[in-house]
Amino acid sequence: MLLIATDVKSQQEDLSAYKWENRLVVVQNSTLSDGPFLEQAKRLAPLDVSFEDRKLKLIDQRGVAHTNKGFQVLLIGLDGGVKARKENSFFSREELFVLIDSMPMRRYELEQNSPN
Repeated sequence: MLLIATDVKSQQEDLSAYKWENRLVVVQNSTLSDGPFLEQAKRLAPLDVSFEDRKLKLIDQRGVAHTNKGFQVLLIGLDGGVKARKENSFFSREELFVLIDSMPMRRYELEQNSPN
């Protein structure tokens, strides 16, 4: 799994570059602190082949204004749509995998990769 920090000015461009290539866990923080990003990364550890199989990337966006104070964590699907959102809390590894593995595109991937 790749950890990426994005420039606030180019965040939309950066995220659109992943469409149809990767699912994203995006940590958006209204301040410039890296605390929420580091905590989310810690809760998803180990960042292993399970993340690669699910085409996951963890992205840090600091200084991003959103509806609440603090931070939010988004799960963005391959199609670029927000599939789940947490405000001022984090995804656990298990929770994230259950969400992703229930998505139609992920089920299709699993079917295509399974031996017949």
